[in-house]
Amino acid sequence: MTSVRCSGKESNLYNCFYRGWEAHNCGHHEDAGVVCHSKPVCNSSIDTVRLAGGKLDNMGRVEICLGDTWGTVCDNSWNSRDADVVCRQLGYSIGKRISAGQFRQGWGPIWMVDV
Repeated sequence: MTSVRCSGKESNLYNCFYRGWEAHNCGHHEDAGVVCHSKPVCNSSIDTVRLAGGKLDNMGRVEICLGDTWGTVCDNSWNSRDADVVCRQLGYSIGKRISAGQFRQGWGPIWMVDV
């Protein structure tokens, strides 16, 4: 997904506006991260997004599942509204944008860019 724009009110990243699936110039050194706040609640979409590489369950590199493959999200244009959407998708109330490089680099495909 490229040119992804979230208002911050979406329940998950797939509900954000995006231009399409296109080539990108992102590298894993630009993987997006987030720290979520408040306790998680039950959420049936938990298997489509996860946080990896963090010290606690509520923080880490943002990864999304497409088909049967986990991939990362590039932090170009990544902001607090996007972090809020990811955290809500995971059952948290709000989130905080974390700059690239704060968590281990991912591997595999980079599924979302210009979020």
